[in-house]
Amino acid sequence: MRFSEVGPVATGAWRLGLAAIVFWGVYIVLQRRSRAPIVPSAAPPLALALFMVAGVGLAFNLALWQASVMYTSIANAALLSNVHPIFAAIAAWIAFSDRITRRFVAGTALALAGTYALVGLGTTDLSAIRLGDILALGSGVFLGVWIVLMTYLRSYFTTLQVITFNHTLACPVMFLMATVLGETIEPQTADAWLVIIAFTLLVNIAGQTAFMFAMGRLKASFTSLAMLTAPVFAALLGWLIFGEAMTVVQIGAGVAVLAGIALAQRPAGRGERAQGA
Repeated sequence: MRFSEVGPVATGAWRLGLAAIVFWGVYIVLQRRSRAPIVPSAAPPLALALFMVAGVGLAFNLALWQASVMYTSIANAALLSNVHPIFAAIAAWIAFSDRITRRFVAGTALALAGTYALVGLGTTDLSAIRLGDILALGSGVFLGVWIVLMTYLRSYFTTLQVITFNHTLACPVMFLMATVLGETIEPQTADAWLVIIAFTLLVNIAGQTAFMFAMGRLKASFTSLAMLTAPVFAALLGWLIFGEAMTVVQIGAGVAVLAGIALAQRPAGRGERAQGA
């Protein structure tokens, strides 16, 4: 976000808008071929209402995250926003009665500890809470709840439908936020457009499409936990592309994240199935 010439919230709005244009283009072509209804007849009214809530949730998640890195360190923002598995598990328990097993709690704790060691050890400073820290934590809360909503919607809609409608609904909300905050909205240079387009292609089109596809096949709590692999792969790419050396601690932290996710996704033992947690 620090490379973008427009405001952080406006950057997110442009990303959503440009991605929505691409998704709508693909969606219209596929709809004409299949002649299927835009809204599945089996979708209950609650699902349609939750689309609106999910759109607002995505807007707040992105707005808070992108604003947080302007007011705190990237390490702090990455660490605090990664608490989303906790809130996703709680929301899934409330909404879907998903059991929170001891194995899942242990795996989540191990993965979060690994995340802290990977992105925050020696660089985070939470001794004095800053505005950016609060924004990043709020982003994690909204992300956890949004993941649960998306998991529910994926049971009635296709990946393309969910991602198209969600981006379309969230985009104007973020533009409204950016306007109220008085941000610079319109990119003025080619470099500014290149930054936004790059984020759109990598994060919104490629990344979120894969993420939405996975949501239709995995539990919300595990989907959220699996997102903690992002810092691991970021560190690997930094090593492969930019030659950024990984310390022994970082390598061990990456292994801890992956081990925690593997532990959390293992089926519960007989005693845990009977008791829950």
